Amino acid sequence: MSNWPHGHARHSSPIQGYGSTTSLPGHAASMGGDYETATYAPTEKAPDQTKPAQGVPFYKRRGFIICQIVTAIIGIIMLFLMLWPIVRAIAQHVLNVSHMNIESSVIESPENGTFTLKMGGYVTNTGIIPAVIHWTEPVRVSWMRDYGQDNETEVALGNMMLDDLVAKNKRATINQTTQFNIVDEEAFGLFTQDMITKPQFTWRLASDNLKVNAAKFPQAKGLRFRKDVTIKGINSFNGNVLLKDFSLPGVDPAGGLKFSTTTQMTNESPFTVDLGTVVFDLEYEGVNLGRGTAKNVVIKPGDNDVTLTGRMIPQSSGSDLVKIGKLFTAYLNGEGSPVHARGVSTMQSDGSRISWLSDGITALTLEVPLKAPNTINAIKSITIGYLNLTFTPESAWSPQSSTDELQAKMTLPFGFPMEISQISNSFSIVQNGVNVGSLESPLSTASSDIRVVSSSLTEGSVDITLAPSALRVPSNAHNQFGEFNKGLTQSRQATFQLVGSAKTVATLPIGTITLDPIKFNVTSTLDGLQGLNGYTHINGVDMTGGTSDYLELSIDVNIYNPSSLNLQAGDLTLQLYSGNSLLGTALMPDLHLSRGNNSIRASSQFRANDTPEGTATLTRFLASQDSVLTIRGYDGSTRVESLLPAFKSMNVEATLPGLQGKLLDTAKLTVLPTTGHGNNIAHTQVTLNNPFTSGFTITSVESKVQYRGIQMGTIRQDTTFAAAGKQATTSPNLDLDLNLDPATMFTVLRLLAGEAGLPTEQLDGIVALGGYQYTQPVAKRSLTPRGPYSGFDLPSFVDQAFAVLKADIGLNSRITIGEYRTTMNYAQTGVPIKTDETLHLILPILAQPLVQKIVDGSVMGIDSLIIMDPQETSFVTALKGSITSAGPFDATISFPDGLSVYWNNQQLGKMAMPDVQLVADVGATLDLKAAFAVSNGGQLAAFTKTLIQDDNFEWEIKGENLTVTAMGISVPGISMSKKVSLKGMGGLKGAVTINTFDLPADDPAGGITLTLDTSLVNPSQVGMQVNSLLFKSYTKSGTYLGPVASVPTTNMLPLSTSQIKFAGRMVPQTSSEALADLSKIFTDFIHDISSPVVVQGDGAEPNVSWLSEGVKTIRIDSVLPSRGPMNIIKGITINQMTMDFPAGSAYAPMSSSSDTAASFDLPFGFALNIVQLEQNIVASYQNNKFATLALGTIPATTDVANKIIHLSFQNIPFAVNSGAEGTFQSFLAETTTKNSVTFGLSGTANSQAETAVGRLSISGIAFDVQSVLTGINAFGGTAAISDVKITGSGGNGGNEYVSSPLKTTLNNPSNLSLKAGSITLPTFYQGVQLGESVVPTFDLVPGSNTLAAEFRYHPANANDTVAQSFLQTYLEQGGAVPITIHGDAKSASFDSLVPALQQTSLSSGVPGIAAKMVTHVNVYITAGSLITNEVEVDFDVANPLDTDLQLVHVQSDSGINGETYAHFTWDFPNFVIPAHSSGNSGKVSHVKLVKGVLASLPLASSPTLDLRIAQTGRIGVNGYEIPWLQLVQNAVPVNPTTMAKNIEMSKFIALLQHPSAVSRFKSTYEQCRLRSRTSNFNVTDGELMSVCAYLAGREVAGSAATREACAKLGCITLKSFERVEDAVRAMVNPKPQERALSILSLAEKYQLQGTELEVAQGVAFALKFTIPQALKDDRSPERWIAEEARIHDIEVEELFTMIERMENNHGDQIRSIVDRYQTNARPSRGKSSPTKGVPHHTLNARVPAGFTPKRKAVEQSPTKPTPNKRVKTSSQQAPSITTAPSSQHDTSPVPSSVSVSTTTSGNENEDIASQTAIALDLPAKSPSVDVSSEEEIVVDSLDSMNWETLSHLRQKAIKKQQGASINRNKRFMTVFLDRGFWSRESD
Repeated sequence: MSNWPHGHARHSSPIQGYGSTTSLPGHAASMGGDYETATYAPTEKAPDQTKPAQGVPFYKRRGFIICQIVTAIIGIIMLFLMLWPIVRAIAQHVLNVSHMNIESSVIESPENGTFTLKMGGYVTNTGIIPAVIHWTEPVRVSWMRDYGQDNETEVALGNMMLDDLVAKNKRATINQTTQFNIVDEEAFGLFTQDMITKPQFTWRLASDNLKVNAAKFPQAKGLRFRKDVTIKGINSFNGNVLLKDFSLPGVDPAGGLKFSTTTQMTNESPFTVDLGTVVFDLEYEGVNLGRGTAKNVVIKPGDNDVTLTGRMIPQSSGSDLVKIGKLFTAYLNGEGSPVHARGVSTMQSDGSRISWLSDGITALTLEVPLKAPNTINAIKSITIGYLNLTFTPESAWSPQSSTDELQAKMTLPFGFPMEISQISNSFSIVQNGVNVGSLESPLSTASSDIRVVSSSLTEGSVDITLAPSALRVPSNAHNQFGEFNKGLTQSRQATFQLVGSAKTVATLPIGTITLDPIKFNVTSTLDGLQGLNGYTHINGVDMTGGTSDYLELSIDVNIYNPSSLNLQAGDLTLQLYSGNSLLGTALMPDLHLSRGNNSIRASSQFRANDTPEGTATLTRFLASQDSVLTIRGYDGSTRVESLLPAFKSMNVEATLPGLQGKLLDTAKLTVLPTTGHGNNIAHTQVTLNNPFTSGFTITSVESKVQYRGIQMGTIRQDTTFAAAGKQATTSPNLDLDLNLDPATMFTVLRLLAGEAGLPTEQLDGIVALGGYQYTQPVAKRSLTPRGPYSGFDLPSFVDQAFAVLKADIGLNSRITIGEYRTTMNYAQTGVPIKTDETLHLILPILAQPLVQKIVDGSVMGIDSLIIMDPQETSFVTALKGSITSAGPFDATISFPDGLSVYWNNQQLGKMAMPDVQLVADVGATLDLKAAFAVSNGGQLAAFTKTLIQDDNFEWEIKGENLTVTAMGISVPGISMSKKVSLKGMGGLKGAVTINTFDLPADDPAGGITLTLDTSLVNPSQVGMQVNSLLFKSYTKSGTYLGPVASVPTTNMLPLSTSQIKFAGRMVPQTSSEALADLSKIFTDFIHDISSPVVVQGDGAEPNVSWLSEGVKTIRIDSVLPSRGPMNIIKGITINQMTMDFPAGSAYAPMSSSSDTAASFDLPFGFALNIVQLEQNIVASYQNNKFATLALGTIPATTDVANKIIHLSFQNIPFAVNSGAEGTFQSFLAETTTKNSVTFGLSGTANSQAETAVGRLSISGIAFDVQSVLTGINAFGGTAAISDVKITGSGGNGGNEYVSSPLKTTLNNPSNLSLKAGSITLPTFYQGVQLGESVVPTFDLVPGSNTLAAEFRYHPANANDTVAQSFLQTYLEQGGAVPITIHGDAKSASFDSLVPALQQTSLSSGVPGIAAKMVTHVNVYITAGSLITNEVEVDFDVANPLDTDLQLVHVQSDSGINGETYAHFTWDFPNFVIPAHSSGNSGKVSHVKLVKGVLASLPLASSPTLDLRIAQTGRIGVNGYEIPWLQLVQNAVPVNPTTMAKNIEMSKFIALLQHPSAVSRFKSTYEQCRLRSRTSNFNVTDGELMSVCAYLAGREVAGSAATREACAKLGCITLKSFERVEDAVRAMVNPKPQERALSILSLAEKYQLQGTELEVAQGVAFALKFTIPQALKDDRSPERWIAEEARIHDIEVEELFTMIERMENNHGDQIRSIVDRYQTNARPSRGKSSPTKGVPHHTLNARVPAGFTPKRKAVEQSPTKPTPNKRVKTSSQQAPSITTAPSSQHDTSPVPSSVSVSTTTSGNENEDIASQTAIALDLPAKSPSVDVSSEEEIVVDSLDSMNWETLSHLRQKAIKKQQGASINRNKRFMTVFLDRGFWSRESD
């Protein structure tokens, strides 16, 4: 340890020496700028220079635990002895046998040479007598190295003093605090390594001259203490290392990843030590992961949590990246990996390094199991977009699978980005715990979108392509795989687990690594086929042939595949069913079922004959009727065994469409001559169109031919009729049995004549005269006179009529298709019938009635009849009619007994009849009222039904005892029986028209009140008048709507239209079918579609049975009329809306609304509650439709009273139409910037409505309305800013901009919510763009919005004064700094939002922080200030930011009350102030006193200073650089201690009073200070200045400069003052024998001669001047100068000072020595060395051409160089050097002197030069001696010596004590180990 005063140790340099630096700290202090010297009182003894060097005291630092030192204390306890003569012996024995136990040991304030030790424990076996043990000497502590072994070595470590130890009851308690002094730091370091890494260690504690007081026994003295104590070591924590937390929060700006680990280490030893800041290097399988630092680490017994933070460095080696991938893989899978943490260094909180503690840490290697504390499960889900599956019978259990839509969702607990470029998978599909299939895919390209969410969360997706590979099914899982396929086939969605692993190639900030495997177990799904129900459609069927067992069909099928599968399943055979009848099978060969629509050609074996349903299906098909088939799987569906359970489970309904087209083309009728004569057989031929590919043969025919329901004939015949495929074929002649009934034929003829447009009067006359009746109603016409019959040609009439004949043919035939025989039932209507002239053969048969004699008598006809006043037994009739066909004669007919009316041969009743007058060929007209007496009520009821239901009916009116009067005579006894045909009501079909209807309200009886206004057309000749008609109303499908009744009295006139009102209600419905019917009625109504209804009679009022029974048969088809197109939706108001713009959705944002209201109106008054809507909305803006909103089905609520629908929806695409993007942009822009926007909404809606009749579905509600949306109004033009933080720099390289997270509050007055991803808004201050404000998640809701944002400061010109003033204002002021924010073309990631943001401009203010960044400033005024007019300063900077602040350059003016006194400009190589922390600048030199020293003395006494600062700083280390930021800070406090020293210094300066005294003071003080370094002159700087001030100022300062005054100012006694004065005078005028040591003196001391001497001088020059000087000219000199300073343990500035002084004093002389050796011109013996004009020695030992060495000018003030500026000297003004001759054999140097003339500037106005002679030791000449070979090697090495070799030379020399040596000449190396070499500047 050094014995130099502690205050001189300088350890500010962070760079440490290579070898032992035991003696360097003190020497370095003497070279530096701190010119203090240890002072001793007159009675004190100066430290013994011969004692071992003492290190700097460590009372300010913490260190390592030394537990077992306590053991030394325990052995002190002594037994009291019964006999005092042997007290000492017994006491010694007790000391020897006692035992110590240490329970706790704490090391505090560790330093390199000492530490404080607190011990706790106890001592046992101390004897029964109480005793007190006194330690008179320190306890010596030795380390027993290799204890108990043959090579056991005792190594001295240190000593400590112990307090008295009190023993009672055989034990003593240890509780002491002492100072442990280390005697050998290197040994202690080795011990520390052993203690940390070994299970135990042994100390030997020893002390002498102990004193023991036992009870009242005499004191025992001179006792010895010696104890070996084995103590438990830390043992590298014995594997008790547990990782509690591991995080990678982000990318490190320096490259790689930030990391943080928290590790629990269990210390089994009993001591506690504060390690301070510990540095570890992390390694995994030989790969350096990076370096971590743990701060404030305190290791205590038990569990210790240590948090290590640092940087995981990037890797470039392929093998290293493989290992890194392995490490990450294991961590992600929850597996442990052994990471080794190797100790690097420790540092205390004050920045000091404890060598022995660092030695211990460097020996420590920890194995940390890197294992995630919790399961990570990196892959959270795997989504299969689709899956290709290819099955063959051979690959049933290993189908090929592939997809390029496989997406994995990943979540990682880290904060750094990553990109996955390749991936392979190996996974199993697990369902119900069973592995049903496994997939292996090779490594293939993948894409990823993985983003950092936070420092502990990174998530995203990976898109994977699954190359074709086999899905392998385990042999024991075949059944489960079959069930899995069955589930996929039948279900909507199949759910399963994907269990396996992925191999990924991921690019991380540390490099590209392979993660293999990443295990996963996730739930996934595949959309199923849903049984293909509803997705299978048969488009067409073709018959292609037949076998004896089945028909061969070709079926075109369309199958829509709703699943996620593209399935290749081979041949698939399914069974066809109709009901439960098996019809056959269908084969789909090589089935490829792709997603979506699939057109498939299937073949079928159709067995029509096997079941009745098979035949019926064929019949329906041929009749163009659809059939519903069921397609089912069965055991033979597939040969792929794994698919059989799936296909076997299929049960699909499909519709077989009927045959499109007609089989029969035409038929031809040929009448035979025999027709009607014995039989009615005629011939016919048919032409048949065969639409099928296969031909067929008809072998028998059974057929009926009809016309308008009238049977015209039949065919029954075997035949052979071959119909070729896809052709028309004519049949052979077939026998047709004609129906020659006259009435039938006349009816057919009459109907055909009507169709042909022929006149029918003649035909009607013939039929009438012949007594025939048409079998179907025809229009009646008045008979014409017979004259018109003249010229009537009946055959021509018949030919024209039959030319339009089309018959309905029913066909039952047996056919053969291929080999398949079956029966074909076929019916076709409207088959054209061709006839020829053979048709005339049937006319004689039809003309037979014409020869009949017209029967005399009357024919009664009734035109109309009204039934009135109905009673059970009677009613009144009002009859109108006529009697016709009465012949050509006038006549009168009387009815004395009335007429009886018969119907169906049953008498209905009797009607009184008045006489009737007939006119010849005219007849009579009837118009009368008569009573009708009911004779048979039951029969009348039956008739009433017929009246109402039939189109016509026939009455037979009989009269007896009629009297016919003709020609004036009456003929009684005439009976008449006339049949009268009357028109019935025909069921009132089409007779009732509902003109309008209303639903005015909910009906009290339930349902909805219904009112009808109707028109009733009575086609019957019979009418009625009743009180009311009662009906029930139904829909066309039979749904009962409710009752209605006519009101008031009902008149239904015959052959007339009556207006009748009805009232009733719609009853509630419950069935889905009924509600569907009602829904259709309402839907049709609003679409201007009338709804058909059926009205069923229910009775009449009065309730007459025969009438009511008839009314009940009424069934009227009518319609509820519409009222034109309905505009139901009157308006739509969007009260709230959200637009979400996810990535890639610029023109399809997701829209949502929690409150959209639509007003509606219906022309009814009942309550309508709409509860559900399905609608598509088209949005338009400025008459341009630009987007579609397909809402689908959503719930709704209705304000029934006000008819307002409220609805909401979620995440519906607001799909902008192609080409309408510009309109959408304008719409968004107006919405954003205006207070409202008007736009159109149109479309259709389907609704579900609750009504009094039930829940109705009303669909297709069209609307087209204008709506108004409240706009955002540009947020009111303002944005509030809060929570502003500056957290670092960002961008590429981490230094493109300043990152400032903040929160901004925006007021959204609209009801629109907006999610727009990230937006970037340029930000301006006073018109200058500062950067951008980035809102990463722009999520806007109505009202106030506080959003997380980031302000990125990076003006285009970093030196822009406006931008800098913004920062200055922000830092200095507490108010808001106004800024302006507005969008530009790059503001939005979606171009749809760009115009909106471009038009948005916001005013805001950044809240300033009013920071006081400089918290303290210190000004150091020294004696050197008198020489240089410069002072030193340091200052404390408080960093108010949330990131590190790195100061690069500072320019400052400081003063008081507006007066500037000092100025400096300073570059900081690495001044970093952590976030929200403070840092000290360190000493800043060359601070100019702009007013001179004397005028600047107010600085010394001012407690505060005003600062004006211009600084260049970086936000974060190596972050964004802000140049020339100006700050103004007044009243910065000055450290009181520093101020007090400055005040004392100012007293000395003020004492001098005069510039000449100042100059003298400088010169004298400088000489004394320099000379004191080479002598044992122990004075303080204050003492030296006091004496120099006295000597310099005594002649000019008057009485003020007395010895007493100067002593008092220096705070020393007058006696001390006189002592120092004598010493100073001796130094100023030294005697020759008192010269200081020089390099020659040292050479003499170590007996160096000749060449050795010159080599020593050359090396000295290289070490102390040439190399540092050359390095200062290097491209990066700071690194080498710092290395130089580190080697010698001195500060860099002190090294520069030393270099400067050496150059000024000895530059040329030393260079001359070196130059001789560089040029191989060694001096010969006895010759002196040249002294001037020698070229400069360079770093590589080469001399540059033209170099002239320069020395300091005579009239030049010495100036201390800055680190980047070399001091120039002039060789033209060199001092005079005189060399005295000496004997050739004289080895002692001859002294010579150098006279140096200097001029010192006192102030700006006056310079007074003073010269002082300084005697220096320089060589006269070098003795000549022979150079040994070893010496020659050393000398020659100078020729090629460079920095590295010289550095190694010094290191080896310095390590001389460790045995290192360059050659055998140890003396040569010893020179440079001498303290004098480094401490004397005269060298």
